[in-house]
Amino acid sequence: MNRRTVIVSAALMSLAALAAAPMLAPMKAPPRPKKLVGAMEPFNYLLGSWEIHGTWVDGRPINAHNDYRVGVAGKFLEINTTATDDEGKPYERYLTVFTHDDSTGTYTSHNFTFDGTSHAAEFQVNTSGEAPLFSSEWSVEDANLKQSLTPIDDDSYAWKVWVQPGGQGDWQPMMDGVWRRVH
Repeated sequence: MNRRTVIVSAALMSLAALAAAPMLAPMKAPPRPKKLVGAMEPFNYLLGSWEIHGTWVDGRPINAHNDYRVGVAGKFLEINTTATDDEGKPYERYLTVFTHDDSTGTYTSHNFTFDGTSHAAEFQVNTSGEAPLFSSEWSVEDANLKQSLTPIDDDSYAWKVWVQPGGQGDWQPMMDGVWRRVH
């Protein structure tokens, strides 16, 4: 090997080592954000624990607890819902993840239910600060459902749910309740 070949080979090996260094270096985990960022910021209002104690329109009681927390990189809202069964025993009922797709401008709710079912649905967010904060519609079996969440103050929000039996006709109220922040 001549001197020029050795120098070129050494230079290429050095460049290859520099290029590979970031892949081989230990990676430091970013800190978990305390707030939601970007298009998810309107949901910072919900972070924390909330409870509802009330009745559905048909008279059945509802006792539930929601924990809202910041998800990966502040771009997801994770919601864990615990409810009580007919005997008053608490059980984990739902895991819900809200996200925003910056490329399409849509918000999506990914819903996982205790019985193993899941669905995803787009929803609308009111970023103007006027009520409601968000609303959504989706289909379940042979009915359509819609809901809205409207802040009342820093520690409570109104939750309304309607059903459209058979997916047609008038919307009928199912819930007009208030969730309260748990301190």
